[in-house]
Amino acid sequence: MDGVIERWLSGPLWRRVASLVAVIGVVMLAAWQVLIEPPFSQLPQLAASGEQAERQVAEWRRKIRAIPRYPLPVQPSAPQVFSVAEFVRQSNGQLLKWQPGDKQGTLQMVVPWEVLPGLFARLGAYRVVSDLSFTITAQGERLNLLLTLEFADES
Repeated sequence: MDGVIERWLSGPLWRRVASLVAVIGVVMLAAWQVLIEPPFSQLPQLAASGEQAERQVAEWRRKIRAIPRYPLPVQPSAPQVFSVAEFVRQSNGQLLKWQPGDKQGTLQMVVPWEVLPGLFARLGAYRVVSDLSFTITAQGERLNLLLTLEFADES
């Protein structure tokens, strides 16, 4: 091996330059094959997936534009005044006891279980009911609801 290196170093200049150029060329070709060409070969695949993503985004935007706009629910301008008779009638219930007081009242009624969530939503719409506590017990296929209502001042 030492003999090859000595002959190369002691040989003519053109042979050293030519062999150096050949070695650099082989190294550059190997670097091109390993480092540069693989990413370039993936460009068509990346372009195709990018076009597919653009089509999907365009389809989503089209679907979003196609969703109908629903008007906002109309809220009553002024909250309602609490009426026990109207409240029991709207809840399809049966009044068992109504005991009004100065700042609070106790209401006991029997209601179908289906109306229970809407019943609390209606209670929230009344302007004089500021706080409440409740107890629910089963009474056959209906519910016995005991409400303790606290009233706010009507100022």
